[in-house]
Amino acid sequence: MSKILVGIVDYDCGNLHSIKNALDSIKVKNFLIKNNPSFEKASHIILPGVGAYDKAMKSLRTLNLIKSINEFHKKKKPILGICLGMQLLFESSKENNFSKGLGLLKGKVQKIKASFPDKIPIVGWNKVNLDPKNNNILFKGINNNSYFYFIHSYMVIPDQKNGEFNVNYNFYDKFEVTAAVTKLKSNLFGCQFHPEKSGKLGIRILQNFINIS
Repeated sequence: MSKILVGIVDYDCGNLHSIKNALDSIKVKNFLIKNNPSFEKASHIILPGVGAYDKAMKSLRTLNLIKSINEFHKKKKPILGICLGMQLLFESSKENNFSKGLGLLKGKVQKIKASFPDKIPIVGWNKVNLDPKNNNILFKGINNNSYFYFIHSYMVIPDQKNGEFNVNYNFYDKFEVTAAVTKLKSNLFGCQFHPEKSGKLGIRILQNFINIS
């Protein structure tokens, strides 16, 4: 494996320090990225996210980071989107009207339906269903229906017509919410939950991501 150096994209919308602390705890070298030349140094990047979709995309545009993210993706170097960061990987969101996303994965983001059985936003620990047919290497060594920490009001509606990527769901009663996505051939990954806040299993998610080359 080549030298590991994880770039955490700093676009003023992320949970940066918790992620950095989690990576530090497993002795993975990392740094904050806030300019384009820094992408060249990274072996992996993490796109965190807390807040509103439209503000996040505006910030990425203002900082001129979208081109570098796209180029990183074209090189098939590993990218992990976390929470809002995962949502940004998709084509669009209806949060605060309509906003275009990065479009690296097909699908859209919309508010969780009012018919949802629990309170919105979703806050707390929920289990993730691991379909054995989905080879999601993010979850290597993790049991089906393990619990992870979620906090969100919007959800991804993936477009899987062409089967380009795999999806894992978490279940609230009979209501499905996209919990994780994997497009293995492009080294593109996302999780709606926060691995950096999900204890030992969350650390395992991060370690599995780091092990991808």
